[in-house]
Amino acid sequence: MKQNDIDNQLRELLKKELPSERRDPWFVRKTMNRLPQKATPLLSRWERLAYSLSALILVILWCVTAVNIITNPVLTVSALMQPVILTIISLILIGAVAIPYLRRN
Repeated sequence: MKQNDIDNQLRELLKKELPSERRDPWFVRKTMNRLPQKATPLLSRWERLAYSLSALILVILWCVTAVNIITNPVLTVSALMQPVILTIISLILIGAVAIPYLRRN
């Protein structure tokens, strides 16, 4: 018996024994709805760029503030307010990056 004959016999046997495919038009949609969602990146390229630039600006501002406090002989209210404001801005930036990550996991 040739290989083609065996293949044809198996094909016919499977056609007889297996149930036919569904003709339900909603079947594909139901099946697709059960599949897990595609993984999306946590941050887009533009968000990463914006957060990186923000972090760079914050580091520069922290350095400038530290130099101003160290080099000035007198501490003023504005010199003390700069670290407080920078701390608040830093916490907001950290929260903006961390909260979406924590919500996703």
